[in-house]
Amino acid sequence: MAGTSRINREVYVRFCGRLVVKFLRPTRQGKMGNPRARYTREFMLEAVRMVRGGQSMAAVAKILGISPKTLHNWVKADAAGKLNGAGKQVSPEQMEIARLRAELGRVKMERDILEKATAYFAKVSA
Repeated sequence: MAGTSRINREVYVRFCGRLVVKFLRPTRQGKMGNPRARYTREFMLEAVRMVRGGQSMAAVAKILGISPKTLHNWVKADAAGKLNGAGKQVSPEQMEIARLRAELGRVKMERDILEKATAYFAKVSA
């Protein structure tokens, strides 16, 4: 992957009904490293609202699949009025494209499984 070591790659993922942007950051060797999640402002505010509503931070973090420390930082930032979401706005068209790509991936996987099953059963019955 020559030439792509300095470019951030974006992946849009649906999580808990919200669209989350993950940036794949390059490592020093030029390979893509661990994904770094960028959460939307609405997602962060919903997490903070759940904590303020009486649920424990550990429970909310586990439900949403985020680190308890991340959630703690969001609650502190919200109290200080400095809670900001991902800098990039995601349009409804981008959300629809991400949903359709995920669905296409699932359908392709199902098709491949069915092709293999058909070949297996055709071989067994012959």
